[in-house]
Amino acid sequence: MTRFRLFLAITLAAIVSSSMQPSTEVVQVATLEQALGPWHSTEQFEGEPRVQFAFRRQGNEVVGWVVMLGQNRKGNDRTVLALSFCDVRWDGDRVRFDSILPEDEGTIGWEMRPGADGRGVLAAVTENGTPFPEPIVWDVRR
Repeated sequence: MTRFRLFLAITLAAIVSSSMQPSTEVVQVATLEQALGPWHSTEQFEGEPRVQFAFRRQGNEVVGWVVMLGQNRKGNDRTVLALSFCDVRWDGDRVRFDSILPEDEGTIGWEMRPGADGRGVLAAVTENGTPFPEPIVWDVRR
């Protein structure tokens, strides 16, 4: 092999190898730590965040709660729902959890995707384990 071909082969191998390596550019990966603490929706209800929630560590578990203003329940569109989270778990880039509705009406499955910039997305994704046709989504921030 000539020197030029050897140089070309080494250069191409280096290019291919470096293109297969993860980029060191700014790629922010969400962590559970970014999800902990209080959050509120950007959507308002009578001047207050429509949705407020928080996650915190309790021993080696994560627990949380949500307060939702102006919800429609039993014909009343001004209902306030306060729910605790259960089965809270980190799933790579989001927190997944459930809440039990009052009066044994079932469960809501949720997910929250925190961003590095203090913003995120909260979504109600299932009802009694069945996916909503369209998740109910709120933009949230710290």
